[in-house]
Amino acid sequence: MSSRSVAETFKTLPTSYGVGKKLVVDKDLAILNYANEPTAYLNAKHRDVCKYASQNDPKYKMVRNALASTIDGFRTRQTPMSYQPPERPKPSLCLLLLQPWRQAQVDDSVFLLMAWQMAFLHTEILHIVLEVCEKDDDPSQASNLRPQYWIIDGLDECRNKAGIVPLLLKVIECCAIRILLTSKDPYESDRQAGPSRVRVLNEVIPADDTRVDISLYLKANMHNSSSVDREVRQVMSDKILAKSAGCFLWVKLVLQELDVYIHLQRSANGMSAAPHGKVHSKAILIWTMCFTRPLTTEELLHALQIDIKDSLDSVERSITSSCGQLVYVDSQSRVQMIHQTARDYLLQADVHPEFGIEKPYGHKRLTLTCLQYLNGSEMKGPRHPLLNSWATNLLCLVTKFGKELLSFPFSIFHLVPLFCPPESAPRKNFAACTRGIAVLGLYATEWDDCTSTTFEPNEQYHALAYSENYFALGTFSGNIVLYSAETCQETQRLYLGEPVRLLLYGKTTNVLAAAGAKTIRTWDLTTTQQVWDIKTPQLCMSFATTDGDELLLGALRSNNLLVSEMKTGTLRDSSNWTEDLEGQQAHTFCRPIAAAFCMNSNLLAVIYKCQDILPWDLERDDLYNTYNTMTGAGPMLGRRAADAGAIALCRAPGANLLAAAYSDGDLVLFDTSDGYVKALTAANAHTLASSPDGRTLASGDGSGKLQIFEFENLKLLYLV
Repeated sequence: MSSRSVAETFKTLPTSYGVGKKLVVDKDLAILNYANEPTAYLNAKHRDVCKYASQNDPKYKMVRNALASTIDGFRTRQTPMSYQPPERPKPSLCLLLLQPWRQAQVDDSVFLLMAWQMAFLHTEILHIVLEVCEKDDDPSQASNLRPQYWIIDGLDECRNKAGIVPLLLKVIECCAIRILLTSKDPYESDRQAGPSRVRVLNEVIPADDTRVDISLYLKANMHNSSSVDREVRQVMSDKILAKSAGCFLWVKLVLQELDVYIHLQRSANGMSAAPHGKVHSKAILIWTMCFTRPLTTEELLHALQIDIKDSLDSVERSITSSCGQLVYVDSQSRVQMIHQTARDYLLQADVHPEFGIEKPYGHKRLTLTCLQYLNGSEMKGPRHPLLNSWATNLLCLVTKFGKELLSFPFSIFHLVPLFCPPESAPRKNFAACTRGIAVLGLYATEWDDCTSTTFEPNEQYHALAYSENYFALGTFSGNIVLYSAETCQETQRLYLGEPVRLLLYGKTTNVLAAAGAKTIRTWDLTTTQQVWDIKTPQLCMSFATTDGDELLLGALRSNNLLVSEMKTGTLRDSSNWTEDLEGQQAHTFCRPIAAAFCMNSNLLAVIYKCQDILPWDLERDDLYNTYNTMTGAGPMLGRRAADAGAIALCRAPGANLLAAAYSDGDLVLFDTSDGYVKALTAANAHTLASSPDGRTLASGDGSGKLQIFEFENLKLLYLV
């Protein structure tokens, strides 16, 4: 073979085979070790080594260049064959042998390979076959050849094994060929068509003999598990033997995976025992395993400096000193894991207390580091229009597809861009990369503020309530429709029997309360069964629950505070919050028009027509103070030019903020702890609502305009 030119390539990516991932053919088995034999790495798996995406694929270019170089070498050297090729093509030994098999419609690829090997290894066979082909097409004329030996392994894996054995018998009858077959299925002579002069020796290897051999193999090759207790090692050996089913290859692969696992465990333990560098090690592992592609050393250096806020002189030295047993730098300065198994091992957070990595934590850490960089000094200056576009697109992606991305993060690559508007950045940049999926009929070309629209003919919505997973709408006809917060699809329907004025979800229990003009009713949403209802003498303006959903509090238009048990509806108390007021005060507050609870501050704020706002202290059962736009907290000033029409108390713990919308268009923020007007702005609001965390305040006016304010200072955040 010294006159031959051989170029070898071998794979670098592991292939999944059920119990793990492994290189199917190791490097030492993929090359022939001839003199001057060039070798090259192919960045591919076993199944993809001959598959190329295009002519620009690096794998294709590497193989093409190797073939071109080999052909050029052939052109500069004289052909080593001592015979001259025939003037016209003649049937080769392969085709002559395969004539009867082709008629039998048997897959002839195996026999073609066997015949070619015979002619390639023995030049005299090739000469004889060519001479025979010149005279006659009968291959039996080559009977004076020396015996040839075929070894065919794994006959049971052949698609037409029943038809191959008779053909092999015919080959032996007409040619000096001896064949050794191995198969899991036994040989059955009575199934062969017609008598045969060929002697067949049938040797059966008992299953017990195979088990003994596998047991000896396990005993000889489990030396790498010396760190494991002897009894545990014996249990492992017995389990592998019981599941082997006589397959040596499976046992070998399991032992290889076991060796890798033990090596990884020792490497991680060694990193833990190191006196320093654990922070660097963990950071390098996170960036190497969680990033979507291998980072270069320069990229990793900048990322680590932002992530761990420490300067590094050399990434290569840090890798070698802290985690060199698990991470390496390749010839293109890319940082990679030594093996896919190492990545899988460390991504199981429970396998190692210090270096096990939870994937969500790793991606969160990478995201925060990238955001720090984007917000850093290097990104300051004139902003590119594309960057401004993505700032809007990222917000809309979270709003539209937040739940889906939390459940299926990988959908951002191939599914989510398809459902984005045609003119959005995700659709333009990434939708073309999808695999044969198309989404048609999207009505909006750009992002819209509205994420969903709910509409029912002949219905008017009067009340809204929300929880973590659902929201409910109450209608004038008495229907209560429950929707999923993720899909905005209807999930349940309830019926109050009168126009729904108020809705409220329980804080800790799966209960929904509804109030109409004369009724308060609750349902258990788990069973959709009504729990209780009570009749009210006057309209309920607002209600709330105490911590733990123990009590339900309702503010009635008759100045009464209704207190009921949430579980049973039993009336605990019904007191008038104005009964202790004397003189002019008692006559001033006659009939309220709106009310709002804040259980964090234990306050009930009530609005009266042409009067100041009255906050009531629920804990002391006493008047807290009165508020107006001129002086804040202070004595009652009588009638004012503008009336408060809507009110909201901040729900944040310890916030002590009260917002009121007046008929002259002013939106006023009061500080209830100091009693002064903290902020004032024009909003023309007809209704107000606080966010659950108390950070934002929403207002709506008669024209359908929605405004979102920062509750602490009434700074406008968003306008719809």
